[in-house]
Amino acid sequence: IFYPSYFNATTRPTPSGVPTNISYGGNSFDITVPPSSYAGSSNYAAGNSTVVLMRGGFTTHAMNMGQRYVQLNNTFTVQSDGTIVLHVAQAPNPYILQPGPAFLFVTVNGIPSNGSYVIVGSGNFGTQPTSPASVLPAAVLAEDSVTGTAAKDSVGNSTGSGSGSGSGTSSSTSHLGEYIGIGV
Repeated sequence: IFYPSYFNATTRPTPSGVPTNISYGGNSFDITVPPSSYAGSSNYAAGNSTVVLMRGGFTTHAMNMGQRYVQLNNTFTVQSDGTIVLHVAQAPNPYILQPGPAFLFVTVNGIPSNGSYVIVGSGNFGTQPTSPASVLPAAVLAEDSVTGTAAKDSVGNSTGSGSGSGSGTSSSTSHLGEYIGIGV
C-alpha cells in the first residue's frame, strides 16, 4: 500500500487569504501561512513553499482527459514572527488552464494544505479576459529566522511546537511556475 511521505503529518499548512477567483494575468495576490503550519526555520519553509492549481479532469472511454497541475509563480516575505506571506501570480492563460473550477494547494516543506475551491477565469467556456503577468516583489528573508511551531516527529513529519532563531538575508529567489497536463 502506498502512503505519501506526509501521510502521518499531524500539522498541515493552513493558508489564509486564498481568493475565490483566479484571473488570467493581472495583479498578484497574497496568501498568509502562519508559523503553526510548518516546522523548522521560517526562511527554509518559505523557500520550500509552492502554490499550485489542480484540476482532476474527467474520465471517458477509459481515458482521463482535462487533468491539469499548474504551479503558480510566487515569491515570499518572512515576517519577524515567522509568518510567511506568499506573493502569488495569477494563472498564466486560458490555453494552459481552461476556465472553470479547480483546487488551490499551498505546499510547505513537501506537506500540502487542504485544497481550496477556486474558479479560474470567468468559469464559463468562451473568450476569457486576460492581462499581462504581474511582476512579483523580490523574496525577503527574516533577519532572525524563527522556528515554526509545528514540531517534527522521529521521521520528520510535523507534529507539535517549538522555537528558535538564526540570521537571514534578502534574496531574489522566486518559484517559477510549472505546467503538467495533457494538451488536446
